[in-house]
Amino acid sequence: MSDLIQWLRDDSTIAVLLSVALLVVIVVFAVLIVVAFVQGRSITLWPPGVGPKPSKDKRGDLGDALDQGIEGEVPCVGTIVGS
Repeated sequence: MSDLIQWLRDDSTIAVLLSVALLVVIVVFAVLIVVAFVQGRSITLWPPGVGPKPSKDKRGDLGDALDQGIEGEVPCVGTIVGS
């Protein structure tokens, strides 16, 4: 193990390339997890996996309104106080 550390210390180009490669892998996995979370997919860490995108039926009226954009009336999800 100390030979590997010494080799990386002596040849800094290899150490930089390995560090950049590791950073790219971490960023790609982070982006995948964030996108899956935003889309409402299930995420499992072991075994690693991302589930299918949920159908519109499970999201209800609010999901349909978000898909169509905010045009006209927005469905009321809660109680409006003071009216």
